[in-house]
Amino acid sequence: MGIRGVALQWISTYLTGRQQCVVVNRLQENELMSYSSCYRETKCGVPQGSVLGPLLFILYINDIPHVTNHKAIIYADDISIVVSTNKKNHSVQDHENDINTTVDKIIEWLQCNNLKINLNKSVYIQFNNPVQLTYKFNLNVDKIKRVTQTKFLGLIIDQDLNWKIQIDHLCSRVNKFIYALNQIRKVTDKRTAVTSYRAYIESILRYGIIIWGNSTNRKKAFIAQKKAIRAICGVPSDESCRTLFKKLGLLTLPSLYIFEICNFVNEHKELFKNSSELNSRPQRYPNKLVHSLIPKTKYRKSCLSMCVQIFNNIPSELKPLNKSLFKKKLYNWLCEKNFYDISDFFSRDQ
Repeated sequence: MGIRGVALQWISTYLTGRQQCVVVNRLQENELMSYSSCYRETKCGVPQGSVLGPLLFILYINDIPHVTNHKAIIYADDISIVVSTNKKNHSVQDHENDINTTVDKIIEWLQCNNLKINLNKSVYIQFNNPVQLTYKFNLNVDKIKRVTQTKFLGLIIDQDLNWKIQIDHLCSRVNKFIYALNQIRKVTDKRTAVTSYRAYIESILRYGIIIWGNSTNRKKAFIAQKKAIRAICGVPSDESCRTLFKKLGLLTLPSLYIFEICNFVNEHKELFKNSSELNSRPQRYPNKLVHSLIPKTKYRKSCLSMCVQIFNNIPSELKPLNKSLFKKKLYNWLCEKNFYDISDFFSRDQ
């Protein structure tokens, strides 16, 4: 990787000569006893819980995507391989061989680098394919089970990609905390309840919302959010929350979705281009964002497509602002508008 000289020696001394032991604490006759093994030298790996450990591990496995021709997504020690089956003239046997070869290459690379894959925790999922393919895997891949849903970086992904299971799980977590909000409001004040809401419920709603926030099942999450707002204010279940969101200074779920989408675009402008950059002809709106990877007739509700549509429709005076001021002004604007649906955002008076 080009690390030489003193820097290489520094990393070498950081990793070599380390020792470790196992400590077991046990409660015995109301007394806490501690048992420790003898120290032994650590011959491989990085120190657990260290600052440099994750970075060095990522550097170590950084070339694993080159093992396969398919897209590899790596996060820490998790890896996902995306295999496309839309190739023409490819039979089920061809796809079967392709997947077997891919998994074998990954396992071989891991073995060569003193790493091991846990096949019992590995799964595969087939997305939204009208033709149900049945694979006959080899010995290694046979241990990989097919599932209809799986958790990836905290998001539950299902084979239909409709996010229903993810939203149901999210609503369950929010509804459980509503009881806590009711108790907090009784023993403290509304301000403390709002702080608790921001720390727990809003953080749950914000996580991954740019992915699932435009799904057909999003209204369930909005209903759960409104229950939490009523719990903070101590109002009946049939009372409207429109004025309550403004009084508390909180964003509705659609506004929260718009807020996160716009911040994503503002922080990742390299993913998008202006229409004038992709077309040599004079444009009516040269500064409008476009995304070259989005087909015109498909995926109009996908994350990247909605990023373009929503960011182009926010007030033009917000776009040139720096990141911190952009967030503040956008948040205040969304609080004032109090959108109850994404369609309200697009149909508003400009």
